[in-house]
Amino acid sequence: MGIATLNPSYAGYHGSGCTLASACAASLAHGLDPVNAVGESLQYTWETLKHAFRTGMGQPLPNRLYWAWEMDEPESGEG
Repeated sequence: MGIATLNPSYAGYHGSGCTLASACAASLAHGLDPVNAVGESLQYTWETLKHAFRTGMGQPLPNRLYWAWEMDEPESGEG
């Protein structure tokens, strides 16, 4: 699924701009050229929004550690 096909139904995320800006800065610091840095950062930001969560009644927060939580999930078929 490409970036253009992702369309979060809720546009009121808190922290999505900060997530994107920080990801861009980190990608550039790691030596990626600007075009690839922005592309990687957009994909990362979309993934954080797909895995967003609410801590209460406020706006959903991007889950910046979605990748770590996916690795901790138990394997199916065992147990």
